[in-house]
Amino acid sequence: MIWKILKKFGMIRSLIAITSLAVMASIILYMIMVPFFGPPKLIGFFMAGIAPVFLAPSTLFFLLRLLYKYDQKDEALRKRLSYEKMLNDISTLAISANNTDQFQEKCLEMMGKTLEVSRVYIFEHRHETDTMDNTFEWCAPAITPQKDDLQKIPSSAVPWWMNMLKTGEIIKYSDIEDIPSEQEKEILRPQNIKSILVVPLYVQNKYYGFMGFDECRDNREWKAEDVEMMKTISQIIISTLERERAKKTLHFERQQLLSIFNSINEIIYIADPKTYKILYANSKLTDIVGKDVTGGLCYKEFQGLESPCGFCTNEKILQIKYEPYSWEHHNPILNRDYMIIDRVIKWPNGKDVRLEIAIDITARKQAEEEKLKLKARLHRAEKMESIGTLAGGVAHDLNNILSGIVSYPDLLLMQLPEDSPLKRPIQVMQDTGKKAAAIVQDLLTLARRGVVVTEVVNINNIVSEYLQSPERKKTQEYYPTVQWETNLETDLLNIVGSPIHLFKTIMNLVSNAAEAMPNGGRIMISTENKYIDQSMKGYDEIVEGDYVTLTVSDTGIGISPKEIEKIFEPFYTKKVMGRSGTGLGMAVVWGTVKDHDGYIDIQSEEGKGTTFKLYFPVTRKERALDKPTLSIREYMGKGESILIVDDVETQREIAFSFLSQLGYSVTKVSSGEEAVEYMKKTTAQLLILDMIMDPGMDGLDTYKQIIEIRPKQKAIIASGFSETERVKEALRLGAGRYIQKPYTLEKIGITVKEELQNE
Repeated sequence: MIWKILKKFGMIRSLIAITSLAVMASIILYMIMVPFFGPPKLIGFFMAGIAPVFLAPSTLFFLLRLLYKYDQKDEALRKRLSYEKMLNDISTLAISANNTDQFQEKCLEMMGKTLEVSRVYIFEHRHETDTMDNTFEWCAPAITPQKDDLQKIPSSAVPWWMNMLKTGEIIKYSDIEDIPSEQEKEILRPQNIKSILVVPLYVQNKYYGFMGFDECRDNREWKAEDVEMMKTISQIIISTLERERAKKTLHFERQQLLSIFNSINEIIYIADPKTYKILYANSKLTDIVGKDVTGGLCYKEFQGLESPCGFCTNEKILQIKYEPYSWEHHNPILNRDYMIIDRVIKWPNGKDVRLEIAIDITARKQAEEEKLKLKARLHRAEKMESIGTLAGGVAHDLNNILSGIVSYPDLLLMQLPEDSPLKRPIQVMQDTGKKAAAIVQDLLTLARRGVVVTEVVNINNIVSEYLQSPERKKTQEYYPTVQWETNLETDLLNIVGSPIHLFKTIMNLVSNAAEAMPNGGRIMISTENKYIDQSMKGYDEIVEGDYVTLTVSDTGIGISPKEIEKIFEPFYTKKVMGRSGTGLGMAVVWGTVKDHDGYIDIQSEEGKGTTFKLYFPVTRKERALDKPTLSIREYMGKGESILIVDDVETQREIAFSFLSQLGYSVTKVSSGEEAVEYMKKTTAQLLILDMIMDPGMDGLDTYKQIIEIRPKQKAIIASGFSETERVKEALRLGAGRYIQKPYTLEKIGITVKEELQNE
């Protein structure tokens, strides 16, 4: 037993040392006493008196007990010091722990080695599934790990165990067979556990799991200091977990808040209202300004100023405290408009700071401006349409009246000898009628009913024609100090249009430009092929497409924005009376461009000049060769039967006279209804149908009924207006030609001849 104790507590060396000291002391004593007593007596004395003291069992036992007690105290001190060192090391580790997993693993290792146990582990309870997982484990050498086999253990499998831990009880057994529940023992036995010590873990008063010691080598008595040590370290671990979880929660909430702010597609920033220092800026603001402005001064970063903005709202929002304040602002650096919401909020340090949310309303502002422009355009278009409707009605009536003045002279001149004194007056009368008819055509153009867009033309040719015309020479005489420049694109594409109206358009634009330079200047006429790849806003909104542009620029007095809005209105003019025409010039330009499906753009600056740029859609068709002038013999008739249908007597008489003179057999009726009845009873090789007949059927309805009777009936549609949709429908149904009034002998003769010859 003594040997066991000595072996257990390491006393053998101590015993040998004491025995050695006793022997040495005896020898020294013998040497000192030899001279006084002599060797024989001294030996006897030693053997009889002193040696028994050292050699007596009781003395030896006393010495052993003394050494044992000393060694016990030394062992307790050593153990206490190792525990204290472990606590100190774990506490130090907890303070600097950044990775809680590594921290827990290190704690278990230190505890296992210091307490000399077989296994140390931590189980975490999964409340969502009511199961337990062995999350961390340390095992002594030669001890089998159990972590992989101890996952997702249902709480229902260990009810006694769970009840103990959830009520805060410590599980402590030196022999697991003493555990009162058989279910728990069935789980512990396969792990070769002999003794077990388990303490519950709580995080913020909520059951988290447990930490435990297993002893697999011997039955171990768990001392109070073991339990206290385990409870202390468990609290350190839990405190570290709580701290790290709080840190992670705080970091998550901060990241969540930043994520929300950064996901908002509007500017958000926070600044100190006293120092103007930017404390926070979201991603949208960083993207817009191209850098992180945190730490900068708001007035410098956002407005490019060296001192606070004059419109700063800091004082206002500090007065109203935590109420929001809304206002609008145009940022000149970004060239954007913003709806701004400012308010005071509390910063984490307790200070009042400025929170600003700036919502980009540039698109809305532009939409509002565009809406106003569209409204103005609509108003302008409605006004032009109203005026056009009025002008169209007047022009229609004037056309009928002028037909006699323009058409009858042709008949009279044919009947007069070459030396007749009446010939010259009749020609003057006809020329005057043609000038009046030209004005009517301007009214029809304004009404958008006068442009017959059928011919492939090249604007370069029309510009050249104008530059050689009497109209240009007349303008040059009036404004001799004006210089002229042209820049015509060599390979200009063709357009489909009316040469007469395009000529008038150029003439009117040039006339306007010249009159804008009373003291001289420069007129520039240019043409260009231009492709618009996306809608372009100007006076008109120009849609994508291929265009030929005609540009007339001047260096004159310019046009004010107010005048630009009215410049195309009829009779809105500042021109010189008696020199500049009728006041319909720009209205004719507007009507011509619209009838050619084109667009207008105007750039003007008062005191510097004006540029009109007209856009005409390109055609890929080739221009037809110029037709030679025909003699009257080439369009004479051969007695073919023609039926004239017109509700205006003058028009019927003119057409009747012309066609009779040309050798046709002509019949005339005054309405569509009469024409239908006539065609039921007899035939005509050709019909000349007036499109507008009121009251009664118009030309289209009349033609529809006639082709039911005579399916292949040839017809010509006549009108004082240009081709309308009803005219086009009649042409689709089989009518071969369209002729515009007023008639001339040549025009009606050629049209009738071509239609009769058309198979």
